[in-house]
Amino acid sequence: MRGGNRLLIIILAIGLSVWGAPCSGRGFSPRADTLFAQGVRSYKTGEFLAALGNFQKILQELPPNQRSSAAQLMVAKALYKLGEYEQAIQAAQRLLEAYPKSRYSPYAVYLIAGCRFRQWKYIDAVEEYAKVVGGRGDSKLRRRAQEIIDRIVETKLSPSQVEELRRKGLIGAREPEVGPVSPGVAIVGLLCPVSGPDSTFGKDLLDGVKLAFGDGESSSGLSLVVKDTESSAIGAVKAAQKLAEQENLLALVGPVFSLPTVAAAAVANCAKVPLLAPTANQDRLTTIGEYIFQLNTTPRIQAERMAEYAARDLGFKALAVLAPLNARGQQMAEGFVQRIE
Repeated sequence: MRGGNRLLIIILAIGLSVWGAPCSGRGFSPRADTLFAQGVRSYKTGEFLAALGNFQKILQELPPNQRSSAAQLMVAKALYKLGEYEQAIQAAQRLLEAYPKSRYSPYAVYLIAGCRFRQWKYIDAVEEYAKVVGGRGDSKLRRRAQEIIDRIVETKLSPSQVEELRRKGLIGAREPEVGPVSPGVAIVGLLCPVSGPDSTFGKDLLDGVKLAFGDGESSSGLSLVVKDTESSAIGAVKAAQKLAEQENLLALVGPVFSLPTVAAAAVANCAKVPLLAPTANQDRLTTIGEYIFQLNTTPRIQAERMAEYAARDLGFKALAVLAPLNARGQQMAEGFVQRIE
């Protein structure tokens, strides 16, 4: 290479999202791409009626093509923005019927839930949001749906309606029993997403902790109490508050992901209860307070170690960073560059 310098390109992370890529069994239409792009531009500038017209042309004037399913979803979204909630629901349902395996299906269900909420049909909204939570959508969408369920339950429903949802199994998963707490025995509180979209990860965390505690009381005489964070920041706050009220509480462990951990950490620090975050990788989590302890590394620290290895151990002189434009990518890029400088 020029100047004899070796170049190492450190690829921190690459995220690629393709919206409406061609699908097998459908024709390719350049006009569909043009109409779709025009519709998206109108949608982003708030011209929802114009956007609706473009998306409808794709569905009505062209044979099935690479944009059909995405256009159907955007028709529903444009109608939602126009306040035509029943029509939006019908459009979303057409997507679910015509393209049941589409990657846009979870977003269609989420939109139906939003329409029901706007119509003040809160029970129906919770039922639809619960489908998103228990479905195959991306984790952010599922967590968002769970947080909305929590807000509806807390602010919109009567006690009898809440009980109805509990009977249907849509809310209020009971914390697992992990053995009795003996009087006077120190307690370790586990903040764990037993329900909601993060429950798979919560089960792994719970299984690991139960392995250490056995039937609920460790060999050191500590008792374990589990509280469900319901895969949300609001749930984490409530769970941490309940545990903080326990007598003989020694420490809190959890939750799994960073956002609920930040929320729970604020409660723990105010209550002067140590919180051990085993998996959260939020940068500067411990700056919340002196009672917060982070066991997992952060993206910034990972990048700093990569920089040290590249420059010191491998001896590279010219380095470049390629990172995605999101918070994690920015943290890693900054950590890498600052360490090199």
